[in-house]
Amino acid sequence: MSVPTVGFVMDSGHFIKYRAKLNLFTIALVSLVSSISWSKTYTVTNKSTLGFSIYKFKIGAPVKGKFKKFKANIDFDIKTWTVGSVWALINVDSIDTGKAKRDKKLREDVDFFNTKKFKEITFISNKSVIVQKNRTVEVKGDLTIKKITRPVTLYLVYQGLIGDAHKFKVTGLIDRKLWKITWNKVMDVGGFVLGDEVNIELELWAK
Repeated sequence: MSVPTVGFVMDSGHFIKYRAKLNLFTIALVSLVSSISWSKTYTVTNKSTLGFSIYKFKIGAPVKGKFKKFKANIDFDIKTWTVGSVWALINVDSIDTGKAKRDKKLREDVDFFNTKKFKEITFISNKSVIVQKNRTVEVKGDLTIKKITRPVTLYLVYQGLIGDAHKFKVTGLIDRKLWKITWNKVMDVGGFVLGDEVNIELELWAK
């Protein structure tokens, strides 16, 4: 006595239809996965630093300083290195160049920051482009100092996940006179005490 077997039989027509549906499902699944955004808004921690330097011809070397109090957010996709936005708010009174007398002048002088009237510096990005050669992200935005807003370009490099925080390096170069930070003095030997260009360098730790 033979035992009947149970099996699955599909003719060629049904197989083609089944295969087409499977391919469509696969394409849809891949599209769904690829469309998932890995972008996240990261907030900088108090481990971050915001430094700057300006050349002082009188001593033949740059003078370095920093702002000790600031907030910043970075909307960043770690998979594609895409920057959605960058925002920063800086407390100008927190400026520190290592010399109290100089810091007081920087805060109070109307030809410097004049913090009695202008308390904050802000940066808001409006465009970003990945420079493929070295994976640097060129971030364009508006920098506001003393209520004067000018376009600037910053360069952001993602340095990876270190411990529990993502590390970013941001650099830029601005002309201080565009924001009416115009103090200077002619030296006895000729030329001016201070340069006009200010180098900006941030080391951001963000979560």
